Amino acid sequence: MKKVDAVLREKERQLDAVRREVEALRMVAPLLVDEAEIIPKIPPQSEHTNSPSESSTTGVAVKDLKFWP
Repeated sequence: MKKVDAVLREKERQLDAVRREVEALRMVAPLLVDEAEIIPKIPPQSEHTNSPSESSTTGVAVKDLKFWP
């Protein structure tokens, strides 16, 4: 029975180590994210698009909507 207890204790230690690593990653992840990656850049809207694929809320044709690099 001691062998099972030893294995269980080792697994619990490993689990604690993984929990600490995950917590550390959660703390530093926001520091690694670039704002430019979060907020997509949308090109200026064209005022004279009359195609059938035009979005009724934005006035920009769906086919013309591209994100700038």
